[in-house]
Amino acid sequence: MRTQSAEDAIELVELLGRIRHPRVVALSIDGNEAAAGRTGPRFAEAFRRAAAAGLRRTVHAGESSGPEGVRDAIELLGADRIDHGVRAIEEPALVELLAQRRIPLGVCPISNVALGVYRSLAEHPIDALRKAGVPVSINTDDPALLDTTLEASYAACADTFGWDGEIIRQLAATSVHASYADPALKAQILADLMVWRA
Repeated sequence: MRTQSAEDAIELVELLGRIRHPRVVALSIDGNEAAAGRTGPRFAEAFRRAAAAGLRRTVHAGESSGPEGVRDAIELLGADRIDHGVRAIEEPALVELLAQRRIPLGVCPISNVALGVYRSLAEHPIDALRKAGVPVSINTDDPALLDTTLEASYAACADTFGWDGEIIRQLAATSVHASYADPALKAQILADLMVWRA
């Protein structure tokens, strides 16, 4: 959590490194970006140690923080996946970096609109990010709180942006590729996705 100290984060990473539980595959940072302020520098060492321990790294960034949160996630925390990340759109060089490095964004459009990050789905940058070559996937954030489902989120975006079945398939495939699932499971899901019809 963003409220933790650097020392607490390092202690957690060292514990995970000692335990080596087979179902613990990644480290994440979460919590309200706006309330916590810039936290990339505080957690850089913990994320460096996580990488050295073979853990993947994902960061909640670029929602209530601006593009600087996304940049910190990449440059200070070594994120190989970013939750949200949508405000990267405000900095073209950052969008280019995300596309070049193929860093996936787990985007939650319905949540972003409900929380006032964007006034409407039509103003949401997910399609612009996709067209710029950034790997994006559709996610729900907190479906119970937001009264939505993954299917409804896909449908709303497809309707708003005029996506066809092939674009939906690509977005779903991105979510599989970006996951930390076992390669065999990924291959099975991707094979099922290839025969899916809208």
